[in-house]
Amino acid sequence: MVLKVKTCGAKTRSGTSCKRLPCVANARCSLHGGKSLAGIAHPNYKHGRYTVTLPSLERMLWLKERRLRKERRFMRAVFRKFGIWYERHPRSNVKTQMLALRCIHAAHLYSLARRRARYMAKKETAQGLCQTGVSKSEKKQSQSS
Repeated sequence: MVLKVKTCGAKTRSGTSCKRLPCVANARCSLHGGKSLAGIAHPNYKHGRYTVTLPSLERMLWLKERRLRKERRFMRAVFRKFGIWYERHPRSNVKTQMLALRCIHAAHLYSLARRRARYMAKKETAQGLCQTGVSKSEKKQSQSS
């Protein structure tokens, strides 16, 4: 009895078929598109932001870390502004300081929201111009007349 072993079967440069054993995934050997490195195992892996192969737990951790970085950057900006306020009001009591910190926090949130709204409006305007095919100079001319 002769055992038939499945081979890769990819066409080589010499014209014959490849005799290597295939990987489990797609019936090709590692030289012809079989098992390849993905995700963290890949040598060009940097941060995993756009990867599909990242396991869900690691993805969740990455998203949580990203959110924490944003919060830390936000709080750093608030405390920087509070430091400037405190230099102007060094003899204020704790209650006034807490009130000032809350006001600065709210004002910074408001400024970020306004900045985001301006960015989105600008983006929508640019998309609208691209979809209609009207250039910016034509748009200005039509508005002035």
